[in-house]
Amino acid sequence: MLSWNDKDVTTSSGSTTQLELFKRLHEQWKQAESQGVFIDSKAHISLSAFLAVMHGSAHLSIADRKALETALQQASIDIVADKQQNPHAGDNTAIYGVHTGLGGTADTRSRDAQAAQASLITHLNAGMSNHLHDARVTRGAMVLRVLAMTRGGSAVRLEVIEALVKLIEARVVPCVPLRGSIGDSGDLIPLSYVAGLISGRFNHDAKAATDFKGHFLTGHQALLLAGVPKPITFTAKEALALVNGTSFSCAMAASCVLDAHSLTLLVQILTAFSTEVLAGDVDAFDPAVARLRPHPRQVEVCTNITHLLRDSKLAAKDKSARVPLLWRHTMPRDRYSIRAASQWLCPLVECLGQITKTLEIEINSVTDNPLVDVETKSILHGGNFQALSVADAMDRLRLQLHNAGRLIFAQHSELMNPTTNQGLPANLAWGPAGTDFGFKGLDVSMASYLSELGDLALPMSVQSAELHNQSVNSLISARKTAHAIEILQMMCACLMAALCQAADLRAVESAICKRVFITISKQVRDLGIRNSNRLIPLLEDAIAVKLTEHRELELSDCITLAVESASGKLVASPECAHLTVLQLKGFSDSLFQGIQKDIDASLQEVGNGLGYSVLSSSSRNLYSHIRNRVKM
Repeated sequence: MLSWNDKDVTTSSGSTTQLELFKRLHEQWKQAESQGVFIDSKAHISLSAFLAVMHGSAHLSIADRKALETALQQASIDIVADKQQNPHAGDNTAIYGVHTGLGGTADTRSRDAQAAQASLITHLNAGMSNHLHDARVTRGAMVLRVLAMTRGGSAVRLEVIEALVKLIEARVVPCVPLRGSIGDSGDLIPLSYVAGLISGRFNHDAKAATDFKGHFLTGHQALLLAGVPKPITFTAKEALALVNGTSFSCAMAASCVLDAHSLTLLVQILTAFSTEVLAGDVDAFDPAVARLRPHPRQVEVCTNITHLLRDSKLAAKDKSARVPLLWRHTMPRDRYSIRAASQWLCPLVECLGQITKTLEIEINSVTDNPLVDVETKSILHGGNFQALSVADAMDRLRLQLHNAGRLIFAQHSELMNPTTNQGLPANLAWGPAGTDFGFKGLDVSMASYLSELGDLALPMSVQSAELHNQSVNSLISARKTAHAIEILQMMCACLMAALCQAADLRAVESAICKRVFITISKQVRDLGIRNSNRLIPLLEDAIAVKLTEHRELELSDCITLAVESASGKLVASPECAHLTVLQLKGFSDSLFQGIQKDIDASLQEVGNGLGYSVLSSSSRNLYSHIRNRVKM
């Protein structure tokens, strides 16, 4: 397939290709697995390092506990403590969430910051759902809160951060209802369950997931398992710092992006495979075509697919180098699902690069409010919790995933349709048309999947909430994107199965073609006809056309029509005017028996992974995986 060491898979602009980016993400994941992830007040981690911790493949550790404690104390904790002593000197010194109410009720005031923090968690523990967030997503959200709070702008003690790190390392996560967040003021409701667990609000269970399959524990059991001796009492704005961030949205979105990278490369591989079994033309992917419309990602996709087809026997640039087929090319150009694939995939590849950068920034951001500016010792009331960057990234990605689904749906449909599949049987059926319906059921399923994918492609609707103060649905958008990825994976699986079937059919077709053409040549020469070299190609074409046109008939009837067509060409030829009726009948009978024998011999080769023999090295790898590993 696409190899990370291939020097020629680059863009003309010299920019980083998606393949290079995917390689880098993979290497960063492996590095995090082997070395762990260490955090301090200035730590910057990669998207893959974060995901490795989120998925339990890498350990998370505090680099220097004493240095971090000092940095946190000096950065914001002392400043907030000083400001807290003067809560009513005027609105300029009132700290949001410490001295004031929250959101649309921020005009209210309170003297009891500790009670306000506890009340914050209480009123946000309002999720209602029988379904829980995946333990890995919850773990990822906890990791992001740790990363944000170690920056020093959130006024959170090391004790709180350490409790989260211990829970992360013990793979203990709270049970978080799947629904209830809109993401405009951060993922308030799901993050409140994280705050509730470490602060001892045990009206709910916690999920300890050492294998991410989940074993339910009480809150006390969860803290003890993680090595947190007692619940934490939040001070000042600690609870607000925990719940006021984009962490759940970002964690789910980051996982979606990595999956989308894999799928985007897979769709390019499947497009190359489709080009082969549809006997397409590699010229459509010539980078010279893309350079005349020089979108870098279009050039990149063209380069990738050209590279994948470099040793193709079914789509070779030199037509004489192709394996022989019975099918006779009737269209001067390929259909758009092949010919325009690079133009179709260009926006997806471009979008992925942009979204990857967006989420890496978000992962390393402080997204709560208010924040402390250490240099001026001032409290800054901003809106970093607003998750539109994540919501927009997911909305754009879903639209492009839908476009990728439309492309592979078109490729799959054209494989099923005898008017577009270049001589393959309808529905890729192997046996008689009356009793073997091939992949017809899969074709119906693909239509269902695409319909659902199209519905998911719609942008997440914006609703007004919390006294008209909030209106962004980032977490729901990320959830919809995860669903879209699952649907596209199913569509890719369907196309893979169909492509392997088509490869086997092409291999058998090629084997039949070789044998039948040898038989025709021998039969004609046995008649002693002069100038037989002119006549033989005419008979080959006549038989090939009939054998591919009448697949709906029983095999013997199909062969009869093919032989009648060839015999008609023979009778009409001036070179055969001297032949007797008996000779012509003998030719027809012998040709019928020879073709039937050739087809039977070719069909017997099917069980030996015959499709492997006609494919490029790239498609062979995928074919072997499906046939030998997946056993399909």
